Amino acid sequence: MSSSPETAVVIASLQVQSSFQSVPLGAACLVSALRADPEVSRRAAVALGDWSLEDSGLSGLDASGRDVVAAGEIIGNNVAALLATIAPGAKTRVVGFSTYVWNRPVFEAAARWLRANLPDAVIFAGGPEVTASPESFSGDFDYAIAGEGEIGAVELVRSIATGSPVPSWTKAGGRPAQPDCATLRSPWLDGALEGTTAFRDYKGALWELARGCPYKCSYCYESKGDKKVRPLPLARLERELDYFVKSGVERVFVLDPTYNASRDRALSILSLIAKRAPEIHFNFEVRAEHLDRETVEAFSRVPCSLQIGLQSSNPEALALVNRSVDLKQFSKKIGLLNDAGVVFGLDLMYGLPGDTLSSFRDSIDYACGLYPNNLELFRLAVLPGTALHDDAKRLGIKAMARPPYHVESTAKFPAQDLERAAELARACDA
Repeated sequence: MSSSPETAVVIASLQVQSSFQSVPLGAACLVSALRADPEVSRRAAVALGDWSLEDSGLSGLDASGRDVVAAGEIIGNNVAALLATIAPGAKTRVVGFSTYVWNRPVFEAAARWLRANLPDAVIFAGGPEVTASPESFSGDFDYAIAGEGEIGAVELVRSIATGSPVPSWTKAGGRPAQPDCATLRSPWLDGALEGTTAFRDYKGALWELARGCPYKCSYCYESKGDKKVRPLPLARLERELDYFVKSGVERVFVLDPTYNASRDRALSILSLIAKRAPEIHFNFEVRAEHLDRETVEAFSRVPCSLQIGLQSSNPEALALVNRSVDLKQFSKKIGLLNDAGVVFGLDLMYGLPGDTLSSFRDSIDYACGLYPNNLELFRLAVLPGTALHDDAKRLGIKAMARPPYHVESTAKFPAQDLERAAELARACDA
């Protein structure tokens, strides 16, 4: 890179809170891809902006009402300062926002602040919120990158830095090519994530093992996916694991929506962890129906906890969201975890179509009877871009039009019952 880059690029991330899980991995993946591209690296200085709503100045803001404007101005100021720091004489300034349900309102306000105070800046957004509804980002942002962003961010920034035409996929409804997982850069190994709050203060890491999901639960962003799982190379995972050990990481949250979808791969990685990282605690998301005695015994040999999405014990509700469960078999599989002393938790949702307050209570009773170490209860979110969002009217679901998109009522779960369910959720937390 030249001593005076012509372009300054900031990829911004904003977490709800500071914790070992609050790693800006999605934003860092874009930073890694941009820095690895010869044309971009020659012309641009690229930085990661990592913030949390618990940071000084942002603490106490809840990303609602007037707080959105205040938080947006703070983020905008921070982004502007970072742009000036990494390339003071840059002729072109580019800002990318890694957008999720929890930070969209703040980032929209930050984009408006930048538009008013840095009118020449080029602003784009990416992330799950954009992928779900790219057309809704046309107001505050110059461009939106739907889908996985490594290729798209490089193509867009390269075109901006060189003054060439922007890629054709930036037109309405388009999206960039999907990257080959074997070619992806690791933001852990290239230093993109060094110094981030979760890594520095909490000794925590997010560990991406694969992309995609073999299931199509209709409330999930993967509901319209191709059901293909694209694993990251084992050689890369080995190097990252060694890096975690060397860096003193204490807790790792594994990013793989169904870790044990491939039994052989799950066992191989557990064996690797037992040999190379026996002191690190790992959090896995698994499907109970794929558990067997050998896999459970492998989990028992490493410091870990499992999170399992039960969602409901009501077969009708599960069928309406393209999910199924054999409760007798589910109980048997969970019994293997209890027999082996493996720490696990269960997830439940309230407000599912076909569910009622009474059947939600039954789900809580069923889940508690399995002796989980923790129970997480969530209000259903009807996310734009999901199959459930498309079917909401047919299913009698009314939900918030803006983040966090929570269900407000269903045909069988009126608003007052949802509030009573929320009280139960708070009681379970307590």
